[in-house]
Amino acid sequence: MSDKIVLLIIIFFSISSHITFGQEKVNLYVNGIVSTPLQGFKSEQMFTGLGYGASGGAEYYVKNFGLGMYGGYFTNASNQSFTDFINKRYIETNPTVYTEDWKTAYFLLGPIARIGMKNLSIIGNIKGGYSQTSVPVLSFYKTFFSQEYEMYRFSGANNASWNWTWSAGLRLQYKLNRFLSIHTNADYLATSYLSKMEYETNFRDATDNNRNGVIEDAEYFESKKENTQGLTDMCALNFGLGLTYTLTKELPMKKPIFTEEVIPKKEDAEIVIEKEKKVYQPKLETDTPKTDEKHIPIVNLNEAEWIDAENNEKVVVDSEPKPEKTADTNFDAPEAQYDKEAAEFLYKAGESYFAANDFENAMPCFNKLKSDPAYPMAQYMFSLSLCALHNCSAAKTEYNMFMQSYKGEDKRTLEIIFASQVERCKGKERTSRLQNTISPQVTSSPSSMISVSQTTAPKTIGDMYKIQFIAIKKANAAFPNVESIGTIETEYFPNKSVYRYVLGNYTDKESAIADVNRIRQLGFRDAFIAVYHNDIRVNTIYHRNSRRK
Repeated sequence: MSDKIVLLIIIFFSISSHITFGQEKVNLYVNGIVSTPLQGFKSEQMFTGLGYGASGGAEYYVKNFGLGMYGGYFTNASNQSFTDFINKRYIETNPTVYTEDWKTAYFLLGPIARIGMKNLSIIGNIKGGYSQTSVPVLSFYKTFFSQEYEMYRFSGANNASWNWTWSAGLRLQYKLNRFLSIHTNADYLATSYLSKMEYETNFRDATDNNRNGVIEDAEYFESKKENTQGLTDMCALNFGLGLTYTLTKELPMKKPIFTEEVIPKKEDAEIVIEKEKKVYQPKLETDTPKTDEKHIPIVNLNEAEWIDAENNEKVVVDSEPKPEKTADTNFDAPEAQYDKEAAEFLYKAGESYFAANDFENAMPCFNKLKSDPAYPMAQYMFSLSLCALHNCSAAKTEYNMFMQSYKGEDKRTLEIIFASQVERCKGKERTSRLQNTISPQVTSSPSSMISVSQTTAPKTIGDMYKIQFIAIKKANAAFPNVESIGTIETEYFPNKSVYRYVLGNYTDKESAIADVNRIRQLGFRDAFIAVYHNDIRVNTIYHRNSRRK
């Protein structure tokens, strides 16, 4: 019989292991049982009564359907029913009886279905398998001349047999938290229509012939010995109360699969990077823009103030001159994980950018993968990109973190390469500081900003005005209509990965106001004026909602 049980377990796990779609759940539950015999199993000749036991099971299902495996053990008391029978049959008020309990063990499996709300569920099941019911030995003895004689005996013909069994039931389950639930269940368990249990009865057919209310000794010995055999079903209704532990597996959504070449095109890599950052990249129109302002795709960042047109009050939005905090490194690796193909694409894109000296775009590619153990070199390449962008302190921090975990044989070679790159980075920093002191050609800015001008201009003393008309993620964008008005410059912020496009330089505010109106007529409706003092932006004025005074 043990071979059959093993076969049922193998069937359960082989079926459940092939269900791998949607939302998968595994329920593990245990409960106590109160068992009530039914139908022929409850008859007077079977001597069965109320019983107790325990059961458990494992259910594997996808969404609302699945497969369950169950096992349990319960007993049904026989002492009281057998004593009452002897009292009635032999008119014995205090008979000498020896009794045992009915004992049933079962193992079943079958399909399940679930309906219900978020926390309250009804789970139905129908299952089949095997059960083993031990028929008790029940005896009634009578003492004659200081010696006991067996008058009635009930026993099973073959207690070691396992019988085909089926069951159907419902379970009401209430969810306490993500993993734990309480439940109550009712299961009908029977061998009806499948198999029978054999039993045997040996007894003396003694009766009160003289009707004096007592079966006398002579009447016992004069009675005839009888032997009967019969078949019966095991049939019980089991009520349970217990706990359920639920394991849930939400399969992750598949990420886009990239089928590009090993070295992607720069334009395609930009699209992937923008999608990963979830930043909308507006499409720029070089033709005559539409007059409807809501269709003009403009993004202006860090506007310091604007004038409430109705109340004529100044409202502060952001403090532009305040420098951003600069830690050892401002480039934290994102927690998001990428699938194999997306990660490979990002790494190849970073290598392609790095080889083309496009370090601004190479840096975010490596930054996304530097915490991925499958790409240990991403953090090293990220530190080299920071060196190339003259961010020496952050580069050293990233490099030191890389060296703490890297175990490759080329560790010494990588150390030499980084040492040369960081020295070059320091040299560029010293040169930049010297040029800013003598005759700077690059616009100075707060520590969090790197300024790159397409057309450089000599440093001026005092206030100067520039018109910011757009801030986007793309470098080297062309604006032919705006170029006809003046010289375009760009300012890059690595921490925000944006380029601010400005028009300048203006020495008087009225000229800047006249040109900002011309730029707005070209479709850049959010254009405003930025005020610079000694080439450092200190304020922004004349926003779209302000009143001209």
